[in-house]
Amino acid sequence: MKLKNLKEELETYGYKFSVTKSLMWAILIGGLVVVLGVIFGLPTMYMIILACGLAFISPFYISCILKISFEEKKFSEINIYIEQFLYSFQKTGKILSSLRDVRQLFEEGDMHDNLDKAIDHIENDFDEEDSVSASLRELENVYPTNLLCTAHKFCQQVEVNGGESQMGISLLLEARRLWADRTTELMKMKRQKVVQIIFSVVLSVMMCWVLLTVGKRINIDICEYTIARVSMVLMIWLNLLIIYKACKKMAVSLCESRLPGEEVLEKYKVLCKHRMKKGIHPFDNLRFREVKKAIEQVYPQWLLQVSILLQCENVQVALSKSYDDAPLLMKPFLKDFLQELNESPTNIVPYINFLQEFNLPQVQSSMKMLYSISEGNGGQASVQIEDIIRRNQLMIDQSEKMKNSDEMAGMYALFLAPQITSGMKMLIDMAVMFFGLMSSGVVMGG
Repeated sequence: MKLKNLKEELETYGYKFSVTKSLMWAILIGGLVVVLGVIFGLPTMYMIILACGLAFISPFYISCILKISFEEKKFSEINIYIEQFLYSFQKTGKILSSLRDVRQLFEEGDMHDNLDKAIDHIENDFDEEDSVSASLRELENVYPTNLLCTAHKFCQQVEVNGGESQMGISLLLEARRLWADRTTELMKMKRQKVVQIIFSVVLSVMMCWVLLTVGKRINIDICEYTIARVSMVLMIWLNLLIIYKACKKMAVSLCESRLPGEEVLEKYKVLCKHRMKKGIHPFDNLRFREVKKAIEQVYPQWLLQVSILLQCENVQVALSKSYDDAPLLMKPFLKDFLQELNESPTNIVPYINFLQEFNLPQVQSSMKMLYSISEGNGGQASVQIEDIIRRNQLMIDQSEKMKNSDEMAGMYALFLAPQITSGMKMLIDMAVMFFGLMSSGVVMGG
C-alpha cells in the first residue's frame, strides 16, 4: 500500500483522524517502546529508532484491522441480501418487488444506499428491462460475488421468459448456505491462526529475554554490544512485519471471486505452443498439473451456471449462453466444444472430448448426463438435472475447500517465521556470550 493512498483508504473504512486518536496511538507506541527498551536494556537512541519503526507501521495496522471489520460487514450484508432476495423472488416473481422487500432489512448503511439507487434507477428509467440489468450490474460491481451474479441472471431470465423457478431457487439457496458456511469457517480459522502467530512472536521474544538473563547471571551483559542491540531492533521490526502480514491475509475481500484467471490461462497457452512445436519443456508437467487443479476449481462454477440455465433452456442453448459468463480459464475449451457441438449437435463425441486431456471423472460423468438430457434418454429430465445439481454442489464445496486450505498453508508459514527470527537473534547473542566469556578469560582459564 502506498503512503499517499493510506489516508484515503482509512477514511473509506470509516476511520476519522483526530488529535485525541493520534495522542492515544503515540502513548501506546511510547509505552510499548519503553517496556521493550527496559526488558532488553536498549539505550535511548535505539528506543527512538524502534519508536520510529512502530510509528511508521502503525497506520498500516490500523488499516488492516479496519478492513477486516469492513469486509466482514460486507460479507454479512451480501449473505443476507442473496438469501432474502431469492426468498422474495420466489414469492413475487418480480425483481423490483424483491429489491424493495430486501431494502426493508437494511435501515441504513451501504447496502441500504445501494438498494435505494438500484430501485430508483428501475422506477425512473423508461426502458424497464435495461434499467433492471443496469441496476443489478451496479450492485454486482459493489459486491463482486459469483453467486450474486448467477442469482441475478437467473431471476432476470425467469422474469422475462417465465418458467419454473422453484428448483433453481432451491439450488441457489443451497449454494448460498454452503458458501456462507465455508467463508465463516475460513474466517474463524484465520482468526485462530493470527492469535497463534502473535503467541509465536511473544514466545520468540521471551526466548531471547531468557538468553539475556542467562548472560547476566554469568556476568555477560549482551545488551552492551552494538551487534546485539541492532539485532534486537531488527528482530522486533521483523516480528511486527510478520504480524502485519498475518493480519493482511485476514484483511481480504470475502465477496470477490477467487477463481483462477489470466495467469493460469497464460500457462495453458504456453503448454499448447510447446505441443505444437512438439517440444518438451522441463516445466510443462508442472504447468499441466497447475492447469488441471485450476480446472477442477472453475468447472463446478461453470456447471452451476449451466444448471441454472437448464431451468429455462434446452441443453444446447444453455451451453451456448453459458459462454459469456464462464470463468476465463474455461472459455478456450468451451469455444472448441461449442464449435464441435454445432457441427455434430446429436453426437456424443463433443461431450466426451470436453476437457478429456485432464482425465477428470466428475467432468466426464456430468457431460454424459448433459448429453443424455439433450437426447431425451434415460429418466425424467428434471430428475437428471437434480442429480447434476447435487453432484455439482459437492464439487463446488470441495474446490472451495481446496482454495481455503491453500490460504491456510500460507498462514502456517507465518506461524513458523518468528522461530526463524528469534533463532537468528539467539545465535548472535550466543556468539556474543562466547566471545564475552573468552575475553574475560573464563573459557581459557585466565
